[in-house]
Amino acid sequence: MPEVKKLLLGDHENPSLELERLFGNGVIGRTALNAAIAWGRDVLDSKGVSPQDGLMTIKALRQSEPQLSLRPATYLAELLAQHSRP
Repeated sequence: MPEVKKLLLGDHENPSLELERLFGNGVIGRTALNAAIAWGRDVLDSKGVSPQDGLMTIKALRQSEPQLSLRPATYLAELLAQHSRP
């Protein structure tokens, strides 16, 4: 369930911080982002979604991890599109 504060005031937090909390297992920085990217690839592969399809990517990520809010999901979708395999 989205945080009420984010809904009322907007989400101004750095999206990588939420990804670190969800996927970093206590690790911060690039390692946590790499873990989030690896998780995202697994999600997209299992659902047959192309990382180039931004909206479907965001939907698949948020369905797989309900705690993932919109802004970090969008950021992760952008990272996945940039790092997609040819």
